[in-house]
Order: sequence, then structure tokens, then C-alpha cells
Amino acid sequence: MDAGSEIDWSVLENQSADIEAAENFSSEPEAWPSNEDEAVDEEVEDPRVSFEAQDALIEACQKYFEIQIDEIEPLALPSAWVAELQDFWEKFLQRVGGRQSAGELIYDAILEAAPRIITDDFSTFPRTVWSSRFLDGLAALITELSDAEVLRNRAEAMGFSHLSLAVTFSKCELFRDVIVSLIEQELGVAQFPPHCDARKCFNVILNYISGALLYTHDTFATRVKAIQKSWRQANKKVDEAELVDEEKSEVGETSGKLKAENAAQEKFHDFSKAAKRRRKGLNVPKTFNEMFLFNSCVMGYEDSEWMDLILDQFDAIASNVHYLHRLQEECDVLSMVLTKYLNKITYSEFKVVLLATLRSLVKEWNSDMDVAWNWFWDRLEQMLMDRKTLLTYQKKVRETYTSVDEKSFQLLRTTLFENFFLSVPAAQEYLKTSMTRLYFVADRIFEMTFEMYENPRKMVQDITSVGLMHVGMNIPREFFKPFAVAAMQTFEDVIKQDVACLGFSWSISLIGRVMERVIAEGSTVVMKAICLNQENQLSEAMAVAPRAERAQHLLVVSAGEMSTSPLYWSIDSGHLGCARIIIEDLLTIRADRDNYYYGCDTLFHVHPDLIHHLCNNAPTLLGPLLDGLVWKSRSTHNGLRRVNYFIKNLLQDKDGNFSKSIEWLVNYGDPKAISHPASALAVNLVWSGLAVRYFLAGRVFFLISLFAFMAGQAAYVHHDGTESYVDNLVVASCRAFTYFLSMTSLLSYHIKHLYVDCVVGNVVHRSYVPIPLYLCNSRQLCSLSLGFLLVLMVTLEPVLWCLGEFANPISHFEIFTTNCPAATDDLKNIYSVCASLASLLYWFLLTDLAVFSMRLYALLLVCEVVAMELILFLASALFLILSFSTALNALDHSIEDFEGVPRWAKSLGQIVINMLPTSFYYGIQSSATVFLIMSLFVGLISFVLVNLLAVQLMEAYAAHSEDLQGCAQLSRAAILVRSMEQVQHNSWSSFLKNLQFDEPLEFNEGDVGLAGGVQVLENAQTSVITVDRIQRYGGLTGPSLPWPLEEKKKSLRQERFQRLETLFLKAERNGNSFGRKAAKKRSLTFTNAMAMFGSSVGASDASGVSG
Repeated sequence: MDAGSEIDWSVLENQSADIEAAENFSSEPEAWPSNEDEAVDEEVEDPRVSFEAQDALIEACQKYFEIQIDEIEPLALPSAWVAELQDFWEKFLQRVGGRQSAGELIYDAILEAAPRIITDDFSTFPRTVWSSRFLDGLAALITELSDAEVLRNRAEAMGFSHLSLAVTFSKCELFRDVIVSLIEQELGVAQFPPHCDARKCFNVILNYISGALLYTHDTFATRVKAIQKSWRQANKKVDEAELVDEEKSEVGETSGKLKAENAAQEKFHDFSKAAKRRRKGLNVPKTFNEMFLFNSCVMGYEDSEWMDLILDQFDAIASNVHYLHRLQEECDVLSMVLTKYLNKITYSEFKVVLLATLRSLVKEWNSDMDVAWNWFWDRLEQMLMDRKTLLTYQKKVRETYTSVDEKSFQLLRTTLFENFFLSVPAAQEYLKTSMTRLYFVADRIFEMTFEMYENPRKMVQDITSVGLMHVGMNIPREFFKPFAVAAMQTFEDVIKQDVACLGFSWSISLIGRVMERVIAEGSTVVMKAICLNQENQLSEAMAVAPRAERAQHLLVVSAGEMSTSPLYWSIDSGHLGCARIIIEDLLTIRADRDNYYYGCDTLFHVHPDLIHHLCNNAPTLLGPLLDGLVWKSRSTHNGLRRVNYFIKNLLQDKDGNFSKSIEWLVNYGDPKAISHPASALAVNLVWSGLAVRYFLAGRVFFLISLFAFMAGQAAYVHHDGTESYVDNLVVASCRAFTYFLSMTSLLSYHIKHLYVDCVVGNVVHRSYVPIPLYLCNSRQLCSLSLGFLLVLMVTLEPVLWCLGEFANPISHFEIFTTNCPAATDDLKNIYSVCASLASLLYWFLLTDLAVFSMRLYALLLVCEVVAMELILFLASALFLILSFSTALNALDHSIEDFEGVPRWAKSLGQIVINMLPTSFYYGIQSSATVFLIMSLFVGLISFVLVNLLAVQLMEAYAAHSEDLQGCAQLSRAAILVRSMEQVQHNSWSSFLKNLQFDEPLEFNEGDVGLAGGVQVLENAQTSVITVDRIQRYGGLTGPSLPWPLEEKKKSLRQERFQRLETLFLKAERNGNSFGRKAAKKRSLTFTNAMAMFGSSVGASDASGVSG
């Protein structure tokens, strides 16, 4: 069978032995237990179990009252012990205020008892990070005590993950004694006595884990370290002098790897061809992958395309040799990928090529490494799933998924969550949603179990993305294993097909393990603080990050190949207080003696669309963001102050092109944001240095069109009928220019934009009328109106109507005349009205040249505001004119020349604009009724509407006066964005070069600081600066060290110390149990006591502030 051919299901069905193996296969018993395991669990957990069985378990556990380092055996604990310990553990967590507080208590207790352990083994882990990880692992361990096999696997995994530490017998004993003593101090000797079952169980568990750590360290540490060391060396290039080329090749290799993965997922035949081309096109091998392919060709394995599948995933496998859960996960995914290759696979061939490649790349290769890699590969072969079994699983799951009816699907949906909530009642507090949403989740889960067989690598990426979403929702990872078990039970109860159930169990188990791993990797202290919306906790989480990596900790949380942003998550979840803290922290300039640290470049590199995201989701954060781009010196010189504007990322993106940040600010339309000193300087720099030339170049043609129109319609036109040859020639030439050049350019411009907006769907509805989006701009609407007027004018053009006179030899008219009989007076009148309106539109469109002066443009904006109020006044006046003209015409009067509504309306309109002669008022005195009605109309116009117009104008100006300069700046920025579309790349590059963004700016004289900005001198009286924005620190300057706590935070911590000291003294005087214990035991220092109750005090302070 060819590598790319379809699966021959008939052959598989005839292989009864493989089917039998599939039914009995289990790659991870703890994920989906067999019937025998379930029977054991039920036997242990059944309250009616015999006392003999319980006594046997207790007797078996007695050996673990001491640390055993011989081997790692499954540990079965009495159910009563487990239940009591889990109950005591929950009480302990509630007493101290949660996992984080408990972890910090343990950290402080170990630090006091043995400071060398913290300083030597855990110096790279900050206190908050260590506490979180330690308690997460310990809590997961206590949760899984009832399953002996799962407990053994977790103990073994812990042993491998701690191989890098110097684990000793004495340290393990110290950890055990400190933890047990701490729980005793918190719960009291009466509740946690030495003879209680919970304490015995806890000692047994800690001794069991300690023995696993010691056994794994003694047995496998040398091998794992040898594998890690040789793998790091093998992934370096053969020629270290070509390190730059290596980085480029690694980037290309990664992109090629992703392409190969997608090809393998869709069609393995295409992948095979690509693999052969890679082998044939090899040059000098410089990387591990290239050397491996080269060796495979030399050894005669060039047709073994399956080696490429393993090679693409081998880095993830070798890099996680010490992480057993991740290693098993990678092997399971690889097993499913290998099912796409149906020919025979001999894993020993890959092992031969692998060892040959490692020997050729690792300069320090020795026998220990040889033994270690042989052991590692043998273990990998055992961890890989049988391909025929997986193919059988895939077939049965596909058949089940395609054949199940809607009734069974509905039963799967409802039963799944019933079983899950029954096993984990606390999960209901996290799934507060409608049943239709839960049904959707259930459908997606069942689809994922099938798609995992079809596209395993793609599904792992999708599951990773979903897992990162669950990190943001603060979903406990302890829920996923019970959920997988509930899904297995539901599937078995509804489907009732053994092989299909095994295939479903295997897939859902893998999905659950991936989710648990992603949540464990993504649940950083920063994400936890954001999920809880605790600003104080977020500040503490940021404080422990290394100064060189602080920005990355706040912006990127990675799990596998996927990542999420704590900043974006805090914005999208509505935790804007946390988002503000992150932005302000990133844009805070910090400095030690060696370096300046400023997260602006990292912020815009990770989130190039940050301003767009803030404009759409958190506009209140634009102010803190833009404020962070400005530094002002505290000192002045000669009345001037240094100001550094770090606006590089507002002007250019990471590729060096013009950034869309200004365009996003323009589209947002906030005058205050665009008039901020940072954004205003960015706009003005680009405007004056580059965009103004292109703007003027684009307006030259319009100016020529305006002059041509004025010459053809006003300057050389004689309305008395006189004409000359020169005048007619000039008029005809100017009008021809207007029609053939100006009009056609206008029409082509608007046809293009109308087509684009209609096709793309950029349409807004005003009173149910669809309007293209670009026509919402008043200037664009006037431009379109001008185009229509020019089209109407060319159809009415008198010169064109009089062209027939040229053919008449006896005609007495001049050439290009407009006075021929064909050009009637009505035609000329209509044409003149159109020309007059077009002239006004031309001059109106010329007003955008006022953008050169912000004050002049602000005046135009005031005129627009006034015009809107004036339109309202005229509309009200028109209503009064129509009302009173009909009322006056209804009267029986003897006033001459005032018959009909139009005559009265004309007179009333003249009154409104104060153009009615005085004699009119003498004429209407003959009718008292008419005089009274006219007096009422004059009163309403003069005293009501006119005064109301004055008040409206004053209010409108007052409402817009503060933003006039901002609106003018916004209009200039909009013109700048349109002009930048015409700028060539070379001109833009030259402009950036003149700005010298790569040159560091001075903060003060001789203090060379950060690059990426522009320095200006402003008047010292413009602003008052009393505190320098730069936070400077002394002491050690290592990039891996966190920043010292700020003095303000130190003083707050001291206040909490004093408050707690008062509480302790009061408790001791009252003689309560806690006071007596405090008097007897002085093992905890006052600092540890602070850590013990810090979370509760912090919570009370936070509530006080919010109140």
C-alpha cells in the first residue's frame, strides 16, 4: 500500500487479533480505567468494605512512615484516611485564606528553617511564583489520593521534573516536618493531633513523594542531564561563526515545519513529495534536522517519509524528557500522526540515524550519552501507541459519529453534564450559562474527539487556544479529569460499543491532559490576579518578575505554540483597572547604574494593534498610554525644559512602514486623544516634514480647475450680449478644461469609491436609506454634488448648442458664441444657476487649505457649528411663515396686492430677513385683524426666535470651544492619512532617517538614555514637574533580578505589620488557643506571620478603598 493511499478498512476488519488488542489496550489507565481498576476503586471506596481489607491497607502504608528510596510502587490508601485528609486540607486552606497564602506560608517557613534551600535551589523562582506552583502540585496530589496508579504516575512525574534540583534525604525530611508543623500551628494540636488519620496519611504521602524524588534522582538524573546537554549542543550549528545564518535558517525551518504539518494533516501524499524534495535539495548540513536528513540519505533511508513526521515533533519530545506527562502527550499525538503512513515502520532505523546524527554534532559525546539516548529511545517506543489499534479506534469512532441519530445525541448532551455535576458539584458555580450553550459545548467536545484522529496537530493547537481561554476564566484544572471521566461514562451508557468507547476514551483522555497542561502553563501569577480582578495582587505579581523580562511577563502567556495576552484579556474581560496598571507599569522608565528599562517597544511589538484595540474596547486607557510616551525633565535651563516624546511606535510599525496608529485615532474621532501632546507632535512632524508636500501637490490640480472654472463662468462672460473672438476662445477653452479634465476626474474618483463601498459593504443607513460610508463626510458629498452639477452643465452648455452656427457661412456670430437662437433664455438661466451653485461648491471645497493654520481651521469649525444652529432657526422661521401666511390669506380684508398665500409668504420672509420696506406697515393698518396677526408674527420672530438663536449659538460655541483645536488637529490628521497613501517608500525611509529614532536621547545633561523618540524644548511655565518620572534604583544591576519594592509599598507593608502586631498581642492577652500556641512556639518569625494573614488584610484594605 502506498504512503498516501486511503485506509483499507476491509483489511483492518479481517485482522481480528488487532481488534482484540484494541479492545484491551490502555495507554494511560488513570485517564480511562479498565473494569478491573473500577472494581478496585469501588472496593476501596465502598463503606461496606471488610475491616480486613482496611487493616491490610493500613499495614501496607506503615512502611511509608519513613522515606523509602528503593523503588516507586503503587500506593493504595485507606478511604477513611483519604477523606479525613482532604477534609483537613480544605479547612487549612480556608483558615489561611487560599492556596496562594498557604504557599507563601510554606515558603516563609522553609526560608526560616533552612534559608540555604531557598537561596541555592529556588533562587530563580520568586516567592509568589514558587508558592503558586508548589500549592498547585500539592493540591492536585491530595485530590488524586484515591487512585493508586494515578498517584504513582504523578510521583514519578514529580521526580523527573525535579531532577535539576539537589534533592537529598535531609531536605525531604525538612520539607515534610515544616509542612506538617505549619498545618498543626494553623489548625491546632486538638484538631490535628499526631495520632489522627489525616496526619498519618499526610506523612505517608509526603514520605512517598520524597522517596519517589530520591529514587528518580539517583536512577535517572545522570541520563536525563546527559540527554538535555547533548540535545542543546546538537541544536547548535556546526560552525558557530555562522550564528546569524543559523537564526535565519531556524526561522525558515520553523515556517517550513508548519507547512509540512499542515500538508501531513490534509494529504500525506503531498507531504511525501515535499520530504523527497527536501532530501534531494540538501546542501551542507548545518542544523540537526539537515544533518539527520543527510545521514538518512547516506544510510539508504531516503524513501522513509515517516522519519520526517517524527523529526518534525522530535524537538518537543526531546525537550520534555524530564516532563513525563508532556512526553506522553507528545508521543500520543505522534502516534496519531503516524497513522497517516500505512506502510511498515521500523523504529530502530530512526534510532540508528538519530544516534549517528548526535555523534556527529555533539563534540563532547561519550558513553554516558550513548547509554542515555538508547534508554530514552527504548522508552519512547514503549510510549508510542500501536498504529493499527489507533486506526481501529478512528474507524469505529467515525462510524459511531456518522451513524448516531439525533435522539442519541440529545441523550449524550443531557447525560454528560448530569454525570459531571454529580461527580463535581462545585463545577456548577463555573458553568452558569444556559442549557443551549452547554449543549453547544457538548457537541463541540464530541466533534473534537473525532477530529483528534483526523488532524491531531491542528486539534492540539485548537485545544491549546481553548485552554488559554479557560485560564482567563479561572477554571480549575482539577475539573478536566472528572469531566473526561463523565464523558467516557456517558458515551459508554449511550453508545454501548466496546471498541468505539475505547477509542472515544483514548481521545477524550488526551484532550483532557492537553487542557490540564495548558492551564498549568498559562496560570501565571499575573493571569491569576487578572482573573480575580485584584489590583494589589497584580502589583505583587509584577514585582517578582526579572527586570529584563518584566514586559514579557505582562504581555505574553505561552502554552506550547499558542499564546495569549494578559493585557488584552484584562481589557476584554472588563478589568480595566488591571489593564491600566499593566500599561502604566510597562511605560514606567526604570533605571539602574547599567541600563534603562522601558517597555514601550515591547508593548507595541507584541501588540501592534494596541491603539485600535483600545479605541474599540477601552478608550479610557488611551490617556494613560499616551501619557506614558512623554518624559519631562524636572530641571529647567534658561526657562526651557527638556521633553522626550517616545513616538517611534506611533509613526512606524515593526516593518518600518507608516503605522496605522494615527489612522485608528482619526477613525475613533476623539479630539482629546488626537490633540494629546504625544499624538499631536507625531502628526505635526509627519505633516510638516513629508505629508504637506503631497497634499499641496494634490491640490494644485484643483486650484487650476477652480481658476479655469472662474475664468470660463465669470471673468470673461458678458451678460449684455457683447462678445469678442478672444473672449469666446478663452471661455470655450476654460469650459473644455472643466468638462474634459476636472469633471472626468471627479466622476472617476467617486465611481471608484462608490463601487468599493458597495462591494465591501461599507454602507450606513439613514432613515432606511443606504448611504456609502465615504459620503458621510460633508466634503465628499459636496464633491459628488459638484460632479453632478458639472454633468448637468455640460448638457446645457450654450457653446455646444451654438456649434451649428459654425456651419452657416452667413452667420454673423463670433466663433464659440453663446448668443445663438438655439441657446434660449430658459436654457441660459438654468445653466447660470448651475454655474453659480458649482462656483460656491468649488470655493467651499477650497476651504480645506485652512488646515495650514489651526486657528483658521478652528474658525471654520465654529462656522459649521453655527450653520447647524442657523438651519434650525430657518426651519422654525419657515414653519411660522407658512402658518401665518395661510392664516392671513384666510382673512377677509381690503388690502390691495396681497391676495394668495405666496404673496403673504414672500412678505413674511422679507420681515424675517429685515428687507421689507416701511411703507408696508402703513398699508396694513387699514385692517386691524391683519395688523394684530402681523404684530404677533413680528414678535415671535424678533423676540423669541432671534433671542433663542442667540442663546443656541452661545451654548453651541461653549460646548465645542474646548475641543476646537482638537477637532482642527483631527482634520489635519485625517488629511495626513489620505496624503500618506501617495508617499513613496524611499521618501518615507528618508524621513525616518532624519528623525534619528535609533539615536538615544539624553534625559539630562550627560545622561544618555533611551532611543525611539524626539526631544524638544518647551517653556518651563507650561507645566510644573516636581517628581521625576524615572524610577532609579541602586544595588545589584543584574537583568535577572527583580526591582526592589517601592518605598510607598514598603511603608504600607510596615503599617500592616504594626496592625498585625496589635492583633497578636491582643490575642495573647485574651489567652485564646492561638495566643497560647504563639507563646509556646516561636518557630515562625513576625514576617511569616505577616505572610500568614497578608491576604486577608490585603482583602480588607482593598474593600476599604473600594468603599
